[in-house]
Amino acid sequence: MAQGMNNAIFEFCMRHSDDPSGKAEGIPERDPAEYEWLRQALAEIKSDYERMENCMGILNNDVKDVDAKEIAMEEVLYFVEDLDNAVDFVKKMKSGKTMLKLIADPDTPPSLREGAANIIGTVTQNNIISQAILLTDGALPILIDRLIIEEHCRAKLIYAISGCVRGNKDIITAFLSLPKGLDSIVSVLPHFEKDPRAAKKALFLLSALWRDIPDMPRPAPPQSAETLSIVKQLLQSTDIDTAELSADYVVQLVAHGAASAVTSAGITCDTPTDEGVQKRLKEVL
Repeated sequence: MAQGMNNAIFEFCMRHSDDPSGKAEGIPERDPAEYEWLRQALAEIKSDYERMENCMGILNNDVKDVDAKEIAMEEVLYFVEDLDNAVDFVKKMKSGKTMLKLIADPDTPPSLREGAANIIGTVTQNNIISQAILLTDGALPILIDRLIIEEHCRAKLIYAISGCVRGNKDIITAFLSLPKGLDSIVSVLPHFEKDPRAAKKALFLLSALWRDIPDMPRPAPPQSAETLSIVKQLLQSTDIDTAELSADYVVQLVAHGAASAVTSAGITCDTPTDEGVQKRLKEVL
């Protein structure tokens, strides 16, 4: 509701209050016409669901008004940050399918593909109902295939994949069993110089897949010579976040039986330039 409307309603309530001190004993009769403007104003207020429907009407329109669709996506994103709205969006409105269609369509403008991935990540984050629905909608293969060839919005696609899988044992298992699942995440690492944000998200997700839900069985983390060569470079980064995320991945590698691969890659406690990151590796190497 607009701030002006809030102020007007507050002013109306104060002006027509029997006694702000609470000492009044009765409620005086008033002319119903005095309330008519308030009734009309309240009747015009749309629910979150109705406003999301309006936005989806714009996004489903074949007219290529990219600016209007970007605005509609921003509004949808605002509403689906609420857990109930997120469930309504994918369950009642079935609009997760529309977002996935936008992501998969090669003709979708990058800004809309990024917006759609952002919405997918938001509706699924810590939301097992939305995760299950998007899994049924085929979200993982679509996101994985797009990430492998993506050039513009890798970070948001990883965010979407992360939202779909994290905290959900069954879906993590499903993701790890997909032929290109892990490869899609690892494929982002070589782009760390041009797309450091995406590389950080990739490192974080790789660690999380083996750190979250400790008691679940899973295969060894990716440990090819090429992958570990890149991780070694990232450990030496002057960007502390990048170095720390790389160290976290090394910790998971060692914890899941890949210590020899780490050693073979020439990764040691002295590989990082930051003393704090060196200390982190000394705990496991």
